Amino acid sequence: MKTIETGKHAGCVRGFVHSTEAWYHRGKTSVLDEVLFGFYAPEGGTTGEMRVVWRELGRDIVPELTVFDDAWAALAEFGDLLALMSAADAKHVTGKQFCEMLVQCGFVDMTERVEGERPWLQKA
Repeated sequence: MKTIETGKHAGCVRGFVHSTEAWYHRGKTSVLDEVLFGFYAPEGGTTGEMRVVWRELGRDIVPELTVFDDAWAALAEFGDLLALMSAADAKHVTGKQFCEMLVQCGFVDMTERVEGERPWLQKA
């Protein structure tokens, strides 16, 4: 697991949580799907987080990106991801497809699918 070495995100990893697949979140959401991503400390906490949610819009299910104001600088660090997102413009990617894009860009899947299981720590 590669950590960031300098700056605000030092010691963090580029990671994501597919929250609608997490044990603590299943069935407890008002959105169809949700992925949080950003810079995360391996033991917990974030220095910049954003999310993509999937909602019904007309007859389609579409992704919507939300960037919290403490993560605007973090978003600028994700040029590789933004390029992949740009290539998929208006293609209505699914949550699973978006997670595949994140993995392709080197993000670590930090989703706790089983209570107490933290597989990203075991891979270190």
